Amino acid sequence: MRVGRIFYALLLLLLVTAPALAANMPKRLSDIPIYPGAVRDPEREQLHWDYLGYLSDDVIFHDVRAYRIENTYVDDAAHFYLEFFQPALGWPDTDPYSLEPGESLGPWYDLGFWETTRIFQDQYEFDTLIQDGKWIRQAFAQRPQWEEGKWLSAMSFYWEMVNDDYELLSFSLHLTDLGYDSLEKIDYKTTEIFIEMTVTELPDWEDWDDIDIDWEAIWNRDWDDDWDD
Repeated sequence: MRVGRIFYALLLLLLVTAPALAANMPKRLSDIPIYPGAVRDPEREQLHWDYLGYLSDDVIFHDVRAYRIENTYVDDAAHFYLEFFQPALGWPDTDPYSLEPGESLGPWYDLGFWETTRIFQDQYEFDTLIQDGKWIRQAFAQRPQWEEGKWLSAMSFYWEMVNDDYELLSFSLHLTDLGYDSLEKIDYKTTEIFIEMTVTELPDWEDWDDIDIDWEAIWNRDWDDDWDD
């Protein structure tokens, strides 16, 4: 009887804590929380559209949101979104194109650090100082360290899911430290948030089963052509 009570107590504890441990998976841009005090940056959004370039034909929706957080280092925003997403570090091994409707992948994240061995050095163009490494070192001494001797420069979060219409919803959220001006002696203490959502129509792999393709003949033909060349 005592063992049974312990088992049911552990089961109840698991059921109660499971939702708290589950990762948040926003399904729309409006579901993603914005760091308190962040201000929308339409110029940054327009810059994205100006330089977007080519979108493949299977992309049926694409949108972005950009924000700036003044007087805030990237570390604070990083902790905010780490707590919200509860992501795993590193890229998953699963191919998102293998997901079935209702399945999801992530969230996961990666992070980048300032290359202090480079930025802490003075740099000259002929006799003109173009980077004051000593000042940068002093400025970074006032910043929080993500790890011992490491200063965070960026962090990105990703997650993907497939809806009932067999469309792949891909999300990314990028945090970027906007840096400093060593010659003007300004540490901007400003962070950019850039959020991107893309919806891609997935191929219907079942249709490939109805197509009769002689792959061996194609391979032999291409091999003969290459050999002749």
